[in-house]
Amino acid sequence: MTLLKSSWTTRPLGDLLEVQNGFAFDSELFSEKSGTPLIRIRDLKDGIDTACRFNGPYDPRFVVKAGDYLIGMDGEFKCYKWRGVDALLNQRVCRLINFDIASIEPAFLFWGINAHLKKIEDETPYVTVKHLSSRKLLGVNFAFPPLHEQRRIVARIKECMERVEEIERLRAEAVAQRDFLLESVIEAAIDKEGGRPVALADVCAIASPLVDPSQSLFRNALHVGGANIESSTGRLFDLKTSEQEKLKSSKFPFDSRMVLYNKIRPYLRKVARPEFAGICSADMYPLLPSDGAISRDFLFYLLLSRGFTYYAIQGSNRAGMPKVNREHLFTFRFRLPNLITQSRITTLLDEARDAILALGTEFTSTKVDQASLRDAILHKAFAGEL
Repeated sequence: MTLLKSSWTTRPLGDLLEVQNGFAFDSELFSEKSGTPLIRIRDLKDGIDTACRFNGPYDPRFVVKAGDYLIGMDGEFKCYKWRGVDALLNQRVCRLINFDIASIEPAFLFWGINAHLKKIEDETPYVTVKHLSSRKLLGVNFAFPPLHEQRRIVARIKECMERVEEIERLRAEAVAQRDFLLESVIEAAIDKEGGRPVALADVCAIASPLVDPSQSLFRNALHVGGANIESSTGRLFDLKTSEQEKLKSSKFPFDSRMVLYNKIRPYLRKVARPEFAGICSADMYPLLPSDGAISRDFLFYLLLSRGFTYYAIQGSNRAGMPKVNREHLFTFRFRLPNLITQSRITTLLDEARDAILALGTEFTSTKVDQASLRDAILHKAFAGEL
């Protein structure tokens, strides 16, 4: 049984801790190869060794240790427990220090701050990125029970969060097994039939010129980006028009004759065959199959195949973002069966794909929104209901 809310004490966060803001290190001394790791907002989530390093003198007061509590002050408002190597506290990242441990358990404070940050984030107006100030954070009225009750609540939160993690782990495992099965079926079907040896350049082309998506002709066109294609399956989701996304950079137009291949991070296997005309990211190749040579459906499955993915990955090993260039794409060689055989293969693959995806329908339709579950747990905990 939880204590009544009336037994809780409320004090400003500024009475319970202090905030240490990060330092604006000289960007000219940044490196990816050597130096002291530097924590940026993007590094907080994983809490591992960072990709950015600093090669200059620094004040040891800005060294972050494993176990320190950090908050990114831009974007998503969330408190993280650092789990990485010793690193430097960069600007727009703050550290929570000097806890009043006579009044409050640090772990209770950690979870409570995350509960408050969600509310602050939801209420914060923004144009492009939300910003959190130290003053706003320290001004939060923080309610807490006696120490022994705090420890009980922390143990209960930990138990609930572990269950959420287990649910998410099982879901991810099921999806991975589904994708592996689909990949194996595709590979077996395509390899089985053989055919005449060709290069991809012999049977398809990129015929679309880049266009301005803000032009009236394209404002109402649906836009397909890499984030709109489900990895391994080719399913499209969450599509919006050019006007809705306020697109400005050049895009490729496409139609229902084409296959879209996302050239960024080829290991994600993002390929689509839309049944409509629209525009796609310049990071995609809108491939038009040659009439009488290769069907759109066969090209779709070929680009999803294990053999092609391995080839694409081998050609994208480069510094920075893995990317498949046009020359490497079109020099891919494979055996192409005749159109009648292609049709038979793709009909079987469509049936197999539908059956395999159906295996995960119930699981994905009840997919746990991990973030929402976490928020609900914290809401109950800090309402005195957990």
